[in-house]
Amino acid sequence: IIIMASNQREGGFLFRVNRHHRQVDLLFPLDLSAGQHAFGFSPDGRYLVATGSWWQETNFRTDFPFGILHLYDLETQKHQTILVNNDSFFPTFTFDWSEDGEWLAFVRDDNLIGLMAPAHEYQQMIVHEVGSCASLAWINPLPSD
Repeated sequence: IIIMASNQREGGFLFRVNRHHRQVDLLFPLDLSAGQHAFGFSPDGRYLVATGSWWQETNFRTDFPFGILHLYDLETQKHQTILVNNDSFFPTFTFDWSEDGEWLAFVRDDNLIGLMAPAHEYQQMIVHEVGSCASLAWINPLPSD
């Protein structure tokens, strides 16, 4: 079981609970100062993705924090953070998995989408000219009869 706990002073924390062994492990802390938060799992359950915030000491772009996308491999316990320049995570969907769980797509910045295959340590940025992207969805093909 994965549990998120938060309070106004320290932010948030993601925990893994093993009911059979009665054990609780902290996965990683989350800065939730932007006030929005989302998390989800890859279709195969191997990866956990969570949104958070990061405050830069000298941020000339805005008075708001940068977004952070946390990627956590539940098999290897490897934790990666990816800086994203979007200020809001909710109610938009800023990340989505391919049907097979091999690919993670996420909003990286204005006119920029990130595409990642975490099991293969591969990442690519896709530039688009359709305006500021606040939400995305992975469209899987319909099954053929």
